Amino acid sequence: MKHTSASPVIKPCGFVSSHKQTSLTGVSRDQITAKLGFKPSGLSGDEKSECQWEFTLDGEPASIWDWHGGGRSGEWSVFNVRVLELFRN
Repeated sequence: MKHTSASPVIKPCGFVSSHKQTSLTGVSRDQITAKLGFKPSGLSGDEKSECQWEFTLDGEPASIWDWHGGGRSGEWSVFNVRVLELFRN
């Protein structure tokens, strides 16, 4: 089922992604925070990422994280490919 609303519903949650499905590039930590409307959490439990956003996107689990500090160079790991739609111009 494809979401047709002009504004997706984004809600922070405690979901922990199980794997990377795609990458988000060319955006900063501040831009992601502004788009999602909440700050990232700190270090992951295994300390392989410095920050992560865990949320639902129209009720579907989603997350963005910086695998081994990749966010410092503008490359973010993503669970749920629909996240990319949020950052299209």
